[in-house]
Amino acid sequence: MINRQYILLCLVFSAVTAFAQQEGPVYFRGNHVITNPDSADYYRVIDSRQGDNFKFTEYHKDSTWIKAIATGNINDPVYIGDQTFYYKSGRVAVINQITKGRHIKTIGYYPNGILMQVIDYRNGWPQELVAYDADSLGRVHIVNGNGSRRETNTLRAYNMLEHYTMEGPYKDGLKDGLWKGTDDSGVAFEETYEVGKLISGKSKTATGEKYHYTKLYEYPKFAGNIDQFESHILPNLKNPADTANLAFFKPGLLRLSYVINEDGSVTDLTGFTKHGHAPVKIELKSELPKCEPARLRGVPINYPVPNNTDYMLRSNFSPFQVDPKLNGSYRSR
Repeated sequence: MINRQYILLCLVFSAVTAFAQQEGPVYFRGNHVITNPDSADYYRVIDSRQGDNFKFTEYHKDSTWIKAIATGNINDPVYIGDQTFYYKSGRVAVINQITKGRHIKTIGYYPNGILMQVIDYRNGWPQELVAYDADSLGRVHIVNGNGSRRETNTLRAYNMLEHYTMEGPYKDGLKDGLWKGTDDSGVAFEETYEVGKLISGKSKTATGEKYHYTKLYEYPKFAGNIDQFESHILPNLKNPADTANLAFFKPGLLRLSYVINEDGSVTDLTGFTKHGHAPVKIELKSELPKCEPARLRGVPINYPVPNNTDYMLRSNFSPFQVDPKLNGSYRSR
């Protein structure tokens, strides 16, 4: 005879065990852990653990969520298994297949459940091979890496940003042949690719200027090196004492931002104060020498150099070296 009390006790024990395995929530704003749930963009809950590995769910404000398998810690997980994104409806949106921290494949679905895209990363992230592509009605554009499609996307290169639409052929999963497109600033362009590599391009602005290029984007350049560039700024400060209380990247390296305009002029030199106070405009006695401007699809563009440390260290420019005693005595490196 079945002992119903025993079954009930087993069910209760299982429920308590499952609840005990769940850990969290841990709240995030951007990529930073915070303690106030009301200001969080999303939060994570560990669902279960097995050895050093754990399964967790990430819940977002827009009612979508992500389930994943990882190792390490919940604040900075190292993904080792599938990472599955869900629409509000509960349908699967994207599956990222990850093995031992390596991104292998991405499979995307439309909200109606139709397969959208399959991307392989055989040569390692972020190099992608488009194996399959279809529209929301199921009409296939690329199969086995071959075909053509229309792409609408965003190009991000540090602080360069472009929204564009382009269309052209694929061969063996890579762009190959002539592609044509436009971006949100009114630039029309044509580009030739071979085995996924840009060979050449030509662009025309909304006002009729024409350019040829072999790189999607180019960073600003100064006629000399960074030390020579700084040598023009430091002695040219109109009021050096005004900068004595500005924030530093580290002792001796002052945080400044500026804009390299499309004509090569350097303007809007700004210092950032400590403790989050308002930025301070840095006045110069005379204009700075011109730089070679940044270019996007050959077209000169304005290029703001912010005080964000990552941008500064990766760009052609860096923070300015000054006296670490903050007494207004400046020197070049």
